[in-house]
Amino acid sequence: CIGYKPQEPFMFDGSLAANIFVGDRVDSKVYEAALAVSGVDDLIARGELRLDQMLKAPGNLSGGQRQMVALARTVAGMPTVMLLDEPTTGIDLATEARIIERLKAFSGQRTLVVATHSTALLKQMDRIIVLNDGKIVADGPSAQILQQ
Repeated sequence: CIGYKPQEPFMFDGSLAANIFVGDRVDSKVYEAALAVSGVDDLIARGELRLDQMLKAPGNLSGGQRQMVALARTVAGMPTVMLLDEPTTGIDLATEARIIERLKAFSGQRTLVVATHSTALLKQMDRIIVLNDGKIVADGPSAQILQQ
């Protein structure tokens, strides 16, 4: 199963829960993983969001909140391959650090492909491939590529 989080996440009319989870019955492990990895659990704990909160398309959330909800939706699919396009754009540095830590722990045996400009996120990757005009200009371990 492949999960994809686009750079510009979309929201649709419905509750926050409906924007993350498909169906009425969600396994508790999936529920917890989706909310924790994405940081949405922190937003709920601080009272910034509620699972029964109604959203309107394209979304009445901040840009960072939309990114986090879209990441939760991707994680909820429990994919073996995750394609994430700028997953932490619009998110403050402290929250980004928590999400990166949780995402790394969650990815385990999963394949994670990330398109990003975030140095913090790049540092956590095993391998970095740098593209310029559609051509590979650098490819190697993250520490090596980030030194260049």
